[in-house]
Amino acid sequence: MSWRKLIAAVVALTGFLASWCLTASAAQAVEPVQVFVNGKSVSFPDVRPFIQNGRTLVPVRFVVENPAFGAVVFYEPQTKKVTIKRGGITVDCWPDSRTVLVNGGSRPLDVAPVLKEGRTMVPLRFLSETFGADVGWDGVTRIVRITMPLRRKIVLGYYYGSSYGEFLERHANLTDVAFHWYTADEKGNLVDEKPLGYQLALDYARAQGVRTQVSVILTDPVKLHALLGSREARQNFVNGALDLVAREGYQIFNLDFEGVKAEDRSGYYALLSELSQALKKKGIGFYATAPAMEKPVSWHAAYDYGEMGKYVDKVVIMAYDLHYRTGPPGPIAPYDWVKRVVAYARQFLPADQIILGLGVYGRDWPEGKPATSLTYQAAEALAAERQVQPAWHPVYCLPHFEYYDEAGVKHEVWYENRASLKLKLDLAESQGLAGVSIWRLGYGFPDFWADVAAFK
Repeated sequence: MSWRKLIAAVVALTGFLASWCLTASAAQAVEPVQVFVNGKSVSFPDVRPFIQNGRTLVPVRFVVENPAFGAVVFYEPQTKKVTIKRGGITVDCWPDSRTVLVNGGSRPLDVAPVLKEGRTMVPLRFLSETFGADVGWDGVTRIVRITMPLRRKIVLGYYYGSSYGEFLERHANLTDVAFHWYTADEKGNLVDEKPLGYQLALDYARAQGVRTQVSVILTDPVKLHALLGSREARQNFVNGALDLVAREGYQIFNLDFEGVKAEDRSGYYALLSELSQALKKKGIGFYATAPAMEKPVSWHAAYDYGEMGKYVDKVVIMAYDLHYRTGPPGPIAPYDWVKRVVAYARQFLPADQIILGLGVYGRDWPEGKPATSLTYQAAEALAAERQVQPAWHPVYCLPHFEYYDEAGVKHEVWYENRASLKLKLDLAESQGLAGVSIWRLGYGFPDFWADVAAFK
């Protein structure tokens, strides 16, 4: 081969190798970073994770709002501040700032968050480890694996009326029992409504290691207005709450104020703040109930999930009574509605701060009259007695039937069964919620309790 041909061959080979290396490098550069949380892939619809100065930066919302992570994100457009909340941890960060705040304390970052195409990108390792996760990186596959610690799910049973028998039988399926034994007057005095033999249930719960809560309910709007609007009445209520939990040994105070009007909103949150501070000093947990909402509505304007979350450990969302006793017939907790309620709540609360309330009952509406409540067993027995076959609603995902009574009055019955309740348990599981509550003990049935045991 002539020297001219040899040089040409070398040049050609060099060009090929350079082209191949550039192509290989480009392919490696665009190879996407993948993120898995507890084994499940995280989807990034627009801006993908990237590596900067040896740190993987990710769009914060799509990672932390993943059900396995279970946090919630707030964004302030004016300051560009991003706030991430999960459990008792709050992180504040800003684009291009290497200083973040963790529960108000300053902490440095080696790589600052950045704003890319409208998404705030944060260093993944800092974010994950701040919230107690293990983070692994595979440089060959470019995969990040985040392992969040598994949380003990809460199963809270409300004890009211004829709950004793089922509580004795099913206590092993519960982590908590809330005794619905107190209300309050307009001056903030706690009013005792304990049934005969209440001490037996309390003693049994403690002997079996079931955490005890006291549930204080008030639904009278006139009394609520007077109590919440008076600093003296609120302080009286707080003092009574502290005395009650100390005297009877409850571990959690459960506030069930229903029907708070919009004009009493400021007084309601003042009470939550005052109760929270007082209970925390004594090491007592604090839960509060809230009505189910899929969007802001005027009749529940006093209830703000995010504001409640500032003061209480858990928010129990009562995802039932969409159709109520004196209203038109229909399902008390249709599945499509419950899904929307959970999605709405998760915009404002970390998943691990939400307890999904389950209504374990149904209703029978005579045409033109208020409904009567009935259990699953009573509904099935009624259908058999009237020789009708319950139908399954494909959207609401629960059974219903109609019948005519002896007077010729048409009745419409909607109720919960194992399949309908299992869907809601699965929803709580898939969304990483803190757990479920059951209204109420005494309404359950064996198949339901079997699914609760598996959920717990």
